[in-house]
Amino acid sequence: MKRFLYLEYKAILVVSIFLVVTFLIFFSIMLLSKQEIGKIIFLLWCLVEIYMIWYLFWEKIVIDEIGVRFITLFKKNELNWNEIKEIGIGHFYPRGSRGSDYIYFSKHDELLGNLIYPKMVGRDFIIMQYRQKAIDEIRRYWDKPL
Repeated sequence: MKRFLYLEYKAILVVSIFLVVTFLIFFSIMLLSKQEIGKIIFLLWCLVEIYMIWYLFWEKIVIDEIGVRFITLFKKNELNWNEIKEIGIGHFYPRGSRGSDYIYFSKHDELLGNLIYPKMVGRDFIIMQYRQKAIDEIRRYWDKPL
């Protein structure tokens, strides 16, 4: 059994640096501001940062002999190996960004091609950011082609 963060470490590092820098900027604005709006903006930004940290570190993918599980603080989606019809590598396009490569696990056996959109993700479809260690773990339990 292996646990993977939803995003790979490089992405988490970049976002963490962004959060620290913006925290310092908003903290400086709060200290320099003589009006209450600076404090309100700072508090709102702290809430955004708490959400981002939760998103980065609580979302996990577990791959084991039972199947694949997507676990967050409030929900859990699980696909057993006997339910999975297709595993592949696709290009994920969240909110119009340039996208990146993801591994997908699907209960449906239709060929999905290589494009993944946010509306596809759900109980029957789990994705995780591509990494070779995850592919190696999948191959321990999945003998069909990716």
